[in-house]
Amino acid sequence: METANSAYAIAGHVVAATRVYALGFGCGQAVERNRSEEFSGMGTAAREAIEPIQALSADIASALAGLTPADLDRRTLSGHIRRAQGASSLRQSR
Repeated sequence: METANSAYAIAGHVVAATRVYALGFGCGQAVERNRSEEFSGMGTAAREAIEPIQALSADIASALAGLTPADLDRRTLSGHIRRAQGASSLRQSR
């Protein structure tokens, strides 16, 4: 199928979307995202798809370790996504 996404493209999309939800909404960090580029991922080795997932896991662990109990209890409204030059930026006030 010519219109199907590759496993690399799907992995890239999952990493970017998880970054928005976990680091942006969950941890209140500014997140840059270019959704159209997420689906252009290509590669020939599984490592090329695995490394960004492992890096995201480390980023999430680090961000969570930096949160206080008060941060974890804080309820937030959904942040806003701002589109600029083909990319979207998520900024959430704390």
